[in-house]
This record gives sequence, C-alpha cells and structure tokens, in this order.
Amino acid sequence: MHGDTVAEMALRGPYWRPGMNSNTEPWSALAEVNTGHLLIPCHRNRAHAHKVIERWRALVDAGQRFDPFRVVVGAAVVDPSGVVVAHWGCVPVPGAPRWSPLIRLADPAMCVRCRARRWPGCWVAVDLRGCSRCLPAMETSDPRMWPMEPPRSRQPVSSGR
Repeated sequence: MHGDTVAEMALRGPYWRPGMNSNTEPWSALAEVNTGHLLIPCHRNRAHAHKVIERWRALVDAGQRFDPFRVVVGAAVVDPSGVVVAHWGCVPVPGAPRWSPLIRLADPAMCVRCRARRWPGCWVAVDLRGCSRCLPAMETSDPRMWPMEPPRSRQPVSSGR
C-alpha cells in the first residue's frame, strides 16, 4: 500500500482489489441468496450493475431461480465506495449476508455442530458449524429455503484420524 494516501484508502469500498481505480471501480451487483451473497463485480460499468440486478429481479418475478440451488431474495447495486445506490427485495448489506454463508462439500465431512455425516454435494456452513439438519432449526425466526442436496452417498465418512 505504499504510495496510497489516506484519502485514496478511504475511497475504497469493500470490493476494491489491487489494480482497480479507487474512485471509479468496482461498481458491483450484489444479490442476497439463500446460500449467502452472490457478487458480480462490474468494474467501471455502473449501467451493467443495474442491468444485472434487474435481470435477477426478472428471474424472481418469473418464479425462476438463479441456478438450480440458489434463490435470490433481493439485490443491490453497490457503488465504488461501498454504498448501496439501488435495490429491490431484501436489501443485501455489503459484507453481512442475511443468513450464514453455505458451501457445497467436495468431500465427505461431519457437521461440527450436530455431528451429522454429510456427503459430497451437501450444503454446509462455511466453517462446517451447521448443515441441513441443524441450521434450519436455528433459523426459525428467519427461515431460508434450503438448497437441494444430492441423495445420501453410500460411502462412509472418515473420522479424520
């Protein structure tokens, strides 16, 4: 960060990466989805960010999903400084997803919270501290639509020893 002034650093939003211009990018399209946040960096193209969130809205209005697993519940355009400048639905807050982020397992694992055996393709909390068996019970005040999971594998889960 040598050569950067305090003023330049203050202009950077949460999605800025080295090589980007602090003042003009990235404009971003941010979706609130049932698996966390979905971010599309649009660099200097503000109009494209607006088109992306409107495309997501059209999918929702048509009763379709973003993909077979993720459901979009809201979206926003985030300016280069990190401010939401346009939105619809459940407004995503940059850096703070509505629900704990989920990932799909590539290998069998065990949920740290409930000790349930999970197989490849299952959705779990990023830190393995929640799965389809225990997280929905913890989210009763704001339930999410859980993404589809593959059928149970016949492979045993290793104990990690």
